[in-house]
This record gives sequence, C-alpha cells and structure tokens, in this order.
Amino acid sequence: SLHIITEEDVFIESKMKHLPFFISGLITFCACACRSKYHSDPFAQYRDTIIGKFDGNNIDTLVAQPIDTTIDRNLWTWRIYGKNNTVDTLILSQRFIVRLIQEGDLDGNGTDEFGVRRETDAGTWDNYCVYTYDNGEWKYLIEPIWTYSDHFYTDMNKGADVVERANQSGYVTVRFSDIRNDDFCIIDTLIPIAPHSIPRQEQ
Repeated sequence: SLHIITEEDVFIESKMKHLPFFISGLITFCACACRSKYHSDPFAQYRDTIIGKFDGNNIDTLVAQPIDTTIDRNLWTWRIYGKNNTVDTLILSQRFIVRLIQEGDLDGNGTDEFGVRRETDAGTWDNYCVYTYDNGEWKYLIEPIWTYSDHFYTDMNKGADVVERANQSGYVTVRFSDIRNDDFCIIDTLIPIAPHSIPRQEQ
C-alpha cells in the first residue's frame, strides 16, 4: 500500500536522529556536574552532619569535616562546628574518619550530646567519646568508652546503642567491649555523668 509521508513524520524522524546525541550530551553533563561538585567542594565526600540543640537553646546543624586532605589520612585534623555559630568549634586531630552520632540529651539538662569513635585506618579497638557543650566549651560527658570494631558496628548498632539515658539521675547506661575468660564480650553498666575538660593530646 502507498504510504504518504507527512510533515509530522519528517519532524519525528529528525528528532529521533538527534536522540542519541541528546542522551550522550545529558550523560556527559551529569558526569561533569558531579566532577564539578567535588572539584569545587573537595570536603563534600568526607563531611558529616547532625541536627540538635547543642547549646540547649537553639537548633543548629553540627558539621564535621577535615581541614587538610593532602597529608597522610591517619594524620587528618577535623573541625566540628555549628552552621549557625551556636557553639564553639571543636578540633579533633589524627582521625582517619569522623562520623557524628546523635545522642540526644543524655544528662537531662537541655543540651544535646553527640558521640565520635576515635577511628584509625586499621583500628580494631578504639575509644568512643561523648561530647557535651558545658559553660561555653566542649567537654567529655563521661570517660571515653572502649569498643571493639565488630561489637561497635553490629551489636552496638554503629554506635547508636553504646550510651543511653539511664532511669537513675546523674548516670548513663553504657555498653563497652572487654575480654573476659579469653572471650570477647560486651558489658552493660551505669557510669556517673561527670563533664570534664578534654585532654589536649586527645583533641
């Protein structure tokens, strides 16, 4: 049968011819955009954030990011700061990675606490530290907690279940790793809340 070619057929055919070029260009644009993002913001892939009332009054976003990524990663220094400047900047040195864990108000005084595990590249046993903003400065809420990597990332739910607010006033419930009778184990205990200055060598 005779098929009559209309102007619409010609229009559609011309568009279809250019479709592969359009898709190729779109992919190239997306790839360039992704590269441009990391090129313009080299810390984006390492940055971590949480939201809370860390000063007890104002909601703020806490940001953790490395200061200089050109040196050996195990020697990286990180800064933790509030986007809205509600708290002072906290500096943590010699950390392979910093991941912020929202702890909420553990001591019941209105300020939200957060935790960071002192990670090294090949670390198996590392301290988990809980930070609180007290009288205008960052302090440890309690003594650092000893954690074994397998416990921390599985049994302790990536750190979410290391510390909890206790029913007993002035205490928190803590889970820490230990070796007893030649076996790895997790111990549950109560620890008194005692905000204290962070030793300079641990910053």
